[in-house]
Amino acid sequence: MAIGGFRNQGGNLSMATFEQYVAAGKIHYYIAADGAGGGPGRGGSPDTIANWVKAHFTSKSIGQQTVYDLTASR
Repeated sequence: MAIGGFRNQGGNLSMATFEQYVAAGKIHYYIAADGAGGGPGRGGSPDTIANWVKAHFTSKSIGQQTVYDLTASR
């Protein structure tokens, strides 16, 4: 499942929905934003999801992009 949104809004997913999708294996990768930011989604700011991903998964650099494999928790 691809999610995303203009200016890192994440498709306006709530934090709870994002966590459910990750737990169900429906989202495999998270590509970190370049810092452009965006408006808040229904479950809070995009930073809420980014901070949760950073706390639970290990990043890897691919080219100049930071990517998290959401199938392999720390």
